[in-house]
Amino acid sequence: MSDLAHQQRTLALAMVVAAYVLSFFQPLFALMGLVTASFTLTWACAKEVNPPLLSGMSTSVTNIGGFLAAAILQPMVGWVMDWTSPGGLTESGARFYTPDDFHAGLLLLAGRRPSGR
Repeated sequence: MSDLAHQQRTLALAMVVAAYVLSFFQPLFALMGLVTASFTLTWACAKEVNPPLLSGMSTSVTNIGGFLAAAILQPMVGWVMDWTSPGGLTESGARFYTPDDFHAGLLLLAGRRPSGR
């Protein structure tokens, strides 16, 4: 009987932790849903605005935008993090970054200029 009570307490604790984590991320998930839903409208707009003969081409060109942005912004975030980093290496030989370096990189993704040096 003691084992069953321990399992029930562990399950209850896990449910409380999961509810707390979910409540923390819910606003982020809602924002992501609003932002990414607008991107799918670009495919429909590209198809409807162009002649039927060119609708496939216009949809593919629209699709390239997201992938091109990811390909360009990923190295740019790294460059910003390197620029704001104090330098140094960890014990394993990896570069050392502070939370402020990650913040500067994420500000670039948010469309703002990173403040700092």
